[in-house]
Amino acid sequence: MEDRDIVDLYWQRSDLAISETNRKYGRYCHAIARNICGSDLDAEECVNDTWFRAWNLMPDQRPAALSVFLGRITRNFAINRIRTKNRIKRGGGEAALAL
Repeated sequence: MEDRDIVDLYWQRSDLAISETNRKYGRYCHAIARNICGSDLDAEECVNDTWFRAWNLMPDQRPAALSVFLGRITRNFAINRIRTKNRIKRGGGEAALAL
């Protein structure tokens, strides 16, 4: 399915939009998140959050490149996840060392 058709599904609020996006860009977004997070579980959660955010934020104008739009959302979720895990209040990433 073409990007144009996938965006149309988002605009129609069809559930098929998520499954088609996952089929076409799931591996791409998962690779972005896994490279940043270093964990498949964290990457999977970032990708799921990406689909939810894309569902809520699909712009009124068609994105120039859907892959870039989704990749940017995924990257931001992954970076925020790393920041959250490494906060000093949470042990600065060394909680396992203390245990």
